[in-house]
Amino acid sequence: MESTTIESPSEGILVQSRSHLSGSGNQVLNSSYATLSFWALSTADFHQNDLLKGDGPLVRTEAYSQGPTFDIDLTNNYWGTVEADSISAWIQDGNDPHGVLDPNFSNVLFEPFLPRSVPVRKSSFGGVKTRFRNRG
Repeated sequence: MESTTIESPSEGILVQSRSHLSGSGNQVLNSSYATLSFWALSTADFHQNDLLKGDGPLVRTEAYSQGPTFDIDLTNNYWGTVEADSISAWIQDGNDPHGVLDPNFSNVLFEPFLPRSVPVRKSSFGGVKTRFRNRG
């Protein structure tokens, strides 16, 4: 995805199971559930974007009860703050406490992050790029 502004009353971007999100120069904001939501076994190379927190978590990840750990690469993005502790608190991933019946094997990499907003121009969804692949 390239140079797109995404505003959603629910999830800004939902990355389905076993999918990969890539892109740069985007702005994702105003989501009530999660700005970015990653389902089991999904990954990302999503850099040089503005990821702005709405009412829900900024990033939410989910996983299968058994499975490998995946790193979701969200480094070099602007998160609306320059406080690493705030960004970490806005991310629900494998680094957070969770129950045995609600495991989470995805870890969000967010450092280093950008200290200021990325120039973004508004465009359509024509630039969305998603890659599906079978990991199992």
